Amino acid sequence: VLTRECEILRRAATRQARRAVGSRRYQRAMLRLGAWLAAEEWASGLHEASRAALAAPVDAFAARVLDRRRAQVAKRGRRLRQLPPAGLHRLRIAIKKLRYAADFFAPLYAENRAREMLTGLARLQDILGAMNDASTVDGLVRGASGRAPGRAVAEARGILVGWSRGRAAALKRELGLTWKTFRD
Repeated sequence: VLTRECEILRRAATRQARRAVGSRRYQRAMLRLGAWLAAEEWASGLHEASRAALAAPVDAFAARVLDRRRAQVAKRGRRLRQLPPAGLHRLRIAIKKLRYAADFFAPLYAENRAREMLTGLARLQDILGAMNDASTVDGLVRGASGRAPGRAVAEARGILVGWSRGRAAALKRELGLTWKTFRD
């Protein structure tokens, strides 16, 4: 019963996402964006300072962006062991932003260093994502099993919630080690 309810929820979410991406509204928005970028009309309204920034070498800009993102990750990761789920989620978002920026600017840096940083960020993001998933299992299972009464459903819910809490505890330990390695 629980599996069936979860499958119904998954299919509904997939249908909704497909409808959104396949809609005329989305297609029009993408075509308009592409035409606007290709026509470079956006550049005609720029101030002189903005034009100068666009003409400047990208490496200085990349360093500023990466430093700012790295500082945000360091700030969000302070007192990592005491962070509640919401704080860990904010850290995960900051890591994701740093990872995407680092991936975008990676060709500007030595391949080994860029790969090392991206690997560390990916691992942190994976751990934090799994921890976030584990912390939301209880609500998801309740939503999926709310309409299905019975002892077997309650037992399945208990097993899933217990497993996810154990997984979250193990991931928290792994997060501490991975964070220390990344920070060093």
